[in-house]
Amino acid sequence: MRNFGCIYYIFTRLYACILIDMRKNILALYYYIVLISLAAGFVVYKALTFEKVRFSHDRSAEKGVLDLTGMDPDGKIVPLKGEYEFYWSSLYTPADFDSLVPVMTGYMRLPGLWNGYRVNGEKLDGNGYATFRLCIDSPSPGMYAIKIKEFDCAYRLWANNREVGSGIVGESRKQMVPGWKRNELYFSTIDGKVNLVVQVSNFHHRKGGPEDIMLFGEADEIIKYKTSSVATETFALGFILLTFFFHLGLFFFRPSDKSNLHFAIINLLVALRLMLSGEKLLLDMIPGMSWYIATRLEYLSVVLPAAFFIFFLHTAYPAYERKTATYTAIVIAGIMSLIIILFPASVYTYIAIIVQPFVLIAIIYSVNFMHRVLKKKEKHAIFIMLGILFFGIGAVNEFLFYNQMIHTGYLLPFTLLVLIFTISFGLSGKFTHALEEATVLKAEIEEYSHQLEEKVLERTMVTENQKKLLEVQTEELRIAVRHQIELGQFKENMVNLAVHDMKNPLGAIITLDENASAEHIMLARCAGNQLMNLVQNIVEIQKFEDAVVRLKPEEHDLNLSAQEAVMQVSFLSKQKKISMFNNLPSSTLTTYDPYMIERVFVNLLQNAVKYVPEGGTVAIELMEKNNREIRVSVKDNGPGIPEKFHTVIFEKYGQVTESTTKKSTGLGLAFCKMAVEAHSGKIGVISKPGNGSTFWFTLPVNTV
Repeated sequence: MRNFGCIYYIFTRLYACILIDMRKNILALYYYIVLISLAAGFVVYKALTFEKVRFSHDRSAEKGVLDLTGMDPDGKIVPLKGEYEFYWSSLYTPADFDSLVPVMTGYMRLPGLWNGYRVNGEKLDGNGYATFRLCIDSPSPGMYAIKIKEFDCAYRLWANNREVGSGIVGESRKQMVPGWKRNELYFSTIDGKVNLVVQVSNFHHRKGGPEDIMLFGEADEIIKYKTSSVATETFALGFILLTFFFHLGLFFFRPSDKSNLHFAIINLLVALRLMLSGEKLLLDMIPGMSWYIATRLEYLSVVLPAAFFIFFLHTAYPAYERKTATYTAIVIAGIMSLIIILFPASVYTYIAIIVQPFVLIAIIYSVNFMHRVLKKKEKHAIFIMLGILFFGIGAVNEFLFYNQMIHTGYLLPFTLLVLIFTISFGLSGKFTHALEEATVLKAEIEEYSHQLEEKVLERTMVTENQKKLLEVQTEELRIAVRHQIELGQFKENMVNLAVHDMKNPLGAIITLDENASAEHIMLARCAGNQLMNLVQNIVEIQKFEDAVVRLKPEEHDLNLSAQEAVMQVSFLSKQKKISMFNNLPSSTLTTYDPYMIERVFVNLLQNAVKYVPEGGTVAIELMEKNNREIRVSVKDNGPGIPEKFHTVIFEKYGQVTESTTKKSTGLGLAFCKMAVEAHSGKIGVISKPGNGSTFWFTLPVNTV
């Protein structure tokens, strides 16, 4: 795997360098052609010699027995082909063969399908279930393994009582669950014997039985084979996905060229096809994926690329497009896709009979299309043509191998890699040529533009100076207008505030005469204090906003400030028969501005008295004290404040009503927030409707 990683890194770096330099360095172009030739040669070499070197084809099972004695097992993998014992409509386990003498239906050659096999004179279709049995005489004792590929479409396999399977084998459609996961089974030989028992059931796919060949060999060789297959497919998959992102990025930068988008989609579909064939990497990435989804994706990954390839050619070379071919591809691919999506597997698996001719026709059409393009000597079209021809050969091999007509091997990753590689190169060359033409055109336009700029520059200098002067004047006017609007808004807010908050206190003062009672006199005095506090709030808030406030911190006792505030508000509380307590411990010393914090207490107490019902309670308490800060609170048993207003009430003019907030009053809490934050403290409220309110604030300990 490490070697593959190094090769992959070098390969991609060379590819990037070639794309950048291919129009400037003819050696890079020659190297690219040599690289494609080497890739094609490697594919041919793999098809002709790979399996002959690694696989031993000279042994075949006869009458349910495969004799491998006398064979050198070192480095050899044996395809388990030949005659297997066949038990139709029976599901036997190894224990059944030890205790019973099952009646054999006959012998069946594997790999193969039971479709068309005659039982009692009648041909079988794909639906049903059966047991297969094979006895293997191994060449020597040791650890062996069996590589299982394509079974349609659920199986259980035992080898010397070791078991592996995919899906759930059953005797009916309801009992079985299909599965397609690739598996390997590792076991040791018993006296040189391997007893292989396979149960297979199918009630979903059009084909039934062990369709693909099983491989037998030493455990190390099977592991190497598995690793090599996964590494090869992963290499091809990584390259295809990189190409997908590359051309998708080109489309985003140049959305007018749809060929890059179509080619990116082709790459994505090809990557999906690659992950759902061979080692079926997608099932390893998503172990819980349903067989029904996997098969639909597999069939769609064959149907859709053919149609999108036609779209790609038409958008890459729009002058040669044939609308009839486009519409035909859309209709055929659309109908087949709907069948695959909407119908059950027992129906859409027959699509393969139509898909293969459709793909071959698409390849033939693509070759003919590119032939017309080449006749017009379009640059870099030859690379796309070579890729299509090579893929056409690979596609024919894939169909013949899929239908068990030849045994060249699984070459899809290599043919797809060459196809994507050559088309990507052709597109890159086409794109580079377009960039060169654009560069020449740009140079000409720049020359004309430069001449025009010189003429225009003289005429625009005066206009530019006037524009700058106008911009400066406009900005000054905008600032002045904004300032006037702000002053007007502030003035209006202050007038509304004064009218609203001074109404009741002024009433108490105006009705005062020489015959007034002591209680009335005290009420008038309290009203005067309220008016004074309101005016002070307005003045102090404006100072805070203008950043001219100056704190006078000194070490002071919070208990004394709280007690003074209680005294100022006591008359209001007595009128509503509200009990007011100062529960702060004496000598609660810290450094703060006594005037400011005393007014914070006054505002919080007045706010509490205003909303607490008659006979309620208000208390000042110490919530927390540590070496960093002191947290005090004003707690009441009033109606409480909904959580959505917890922030609003501390804003300037923010007020809580039954249904909304409005800007009318509320400077008291706004002043509290500014005063506390000026001391580097925090302020907040803890309240729920019906549970009273607790307004708290913090002061740092000994902060000067």
